[in-house]
Amino acid sequence: MRSGMDAPKKMENKTSMDINESAEAFINKFKQQLLIQRLESIESYEQMLKRGT
Repeated sequence: MRSGMDAPKKMENKTSMDINESAEAFINKFKQQLLIQRLESIESYEQMLKRGT
């Protein structure tokens, strides 16, 4: 009977791990997008300064 109690717990842990992995991937992608936007903003600013406008 003990193994019957372990099976749902393993399923729960796997689901929890999947959610954590998905959340981590989402956060990493979001951070990467923020970095790209920041770099593009800096580049745009530098180009504006070169034009003298």
